[in-house]
Amino acid sequence: MAKTVRVRVKRVAIDPEKRCLVTVGTPKRDLPIWIGPGEGQAIALVLQGKALARPMTHDLFVNALAELGWKIDKLVIADLRECTFYGELHVSSGRKRKVLDCRPSDGMALAVRVKAPIYVAEHVLEQALAPPPTVTQEPVVMEVPAEPTRVKRSGRKSRPTSA
Repeated sequence: MAKTVRVRVKRVAIDPEKRCLVTVGTPKRDLPIWIGPGEGQAIALVLQGKALARPMTHDLFVNALAELGWKIDKLVIADLRECTFYGELHVSSGRKRKVLDCRPSDGMALAVRVKAPIYVAEHVLEQALAPPPTVTQEPVVMEVPAEPTRVKRSGRKSRPTSA
């Protein structure tokens, strides 16, 4: 098992383009992770002590686990591959233990709800804080139209043209 470091969610911020940055870390190190705005809101609401009238998806999952006799023990941000973080949600029921693959953003939204500890693998901290590798070739950009283009047809039949 890889060495892990216990972290806490330190900050949730939304930039002007509605992208969400959550910062986890220790007193000496911070790890910024870009996440979706929905997950960011789900984490921020709990950290601010706000409750909604109806359960959000993460609340539903926590409640469903509890109804089935399972609890969340911890979240481990276990890997970083190609700029994507990978999480493991550790759950238990009595002597039974399971590790569920999860996005770290969802795992954080769940962990903060039940006050479960959050850990980051040491190699992930080192890799995430290192400068990015040099790109040796241009990235491939694929353009996808937002909507299919419609061709407006006139009532005339087309005729071949000569050059």
